[in-house]
Amino acid sequence: MKKKISYAAIGDVGIDIYPKIGKQFPGGMALNSVFHAVQAGAHASAISAIGTDKQARIIIQFCDENRISRDMVSVIDGVTDSVEIILDENGVPHYHNWNLGVLEKFRLNKTHENFLGNQDVTTAVYLPELKHLFDAFSKMNLPNTLKVGDFTDLSEHGGDQYVLNEYKDSFNIFALSIDEKVDARVESFSSFVTSQNKMGIALLGKRGSVVISDGKQFVQRANTVKVVDTTGAGDSYLSTFLVENLREKNMAYSIKKATHAATTVIQRYGASQI
Repeated sequence: MKKKISYAAIGDVGIDIYPKIGKQFPGGMALNSVFHAVQAGAHASAISAIGTDKQARIIIQFCDENRISRDMVSVIDGVTDSVEIILDENGVPHYHNWNLGVLEKFRLNKTHENFLGNQDVTTAVYLPELKHLFDAFSKMNLPNTLKVGDFTDLSEHGGDQYVLNEYKDSFNIFALSIDEKVDARVESFSSFVTSQNKMGIALLGKRGSVVISDGKQFVQRANTVKVVDTTGAGDSYLSTFLVENLREKNMAYSIKKATHAATTVIQRYGASQI
């Protein structure tokens, strides 16, 4: 019997509000990530903070119902993280009125570091609002943990990948979302991870994905389906791929499972739904 993978995600846990359809869902990149890691068969923990409001109770119930560990989710007096999501005609989310709430106060500490040292794989997301968490994680010495840096689309840097060099010694795996100048940026990303002897995961939206490992590129086309909401598609792909590949050691199988997970997500509202 294969060992159950232990997976942790550092970042935002909160409520995604869809004002145009009058619905809200538990969300945030860390919560989306651990939700789909559990679906892939991992024991998954979110590293984040929630408040003491009604929204926090929604998060607690969601975690408990979906076997997501809350051991490393701090409860801080105040409001829970929330963001409004407006979808364009292609189902692509545009975020408005992001209120970090108690996440503004949340910091990683030695307890988190000790916990992360016993995880098989941990991810953190690179966003300006959460960069203090990302940087703290990047500096941790975790020799037994696969460290993954999710750099999203680097839109705050105009998509320029120079920032990756600042973290070249911090992560085992680099993930990057690329939706413009795709061919050139994939090649640049591939050159970077190959030169650093790291794995790279390029998420290309409707063009699919490319995983770069040992100097090889594994290309996967996206499945053609009716797109409702692409929120969290990258989170579901990344966590599913990481869990499956760590457990099965089969690149093609893991990529297909990850693609299937992302395909399921984009056909409905809310990133953490099945």
